Amino acid sequence: MKTRIRHTIYLSPAVFLLLIWIVVAPSLISQHSPFVVVGLAAASALVATWCITLFAHAIQRDKQ
Repeated sequence: MKTRIRHTIYLSPAVFLLLIWIVVAPSLISQHSPFVVVGLAAASALVATWCITLFAHAIQRDKQ
């Protein structure tokens, strides 16, 4: 149970960022320049990738 909670903590920021982009993207595009939107998208993609990598590493580590 402890490992399942840890895996959830590793993956939840990536899911949260995805949901934030779904909700905020339409208004963000109308309020900011395309360069700002692309920069924010790249930064959030890097954070989400890092979280998913942590999650995958934790699963691989716990299998052994």
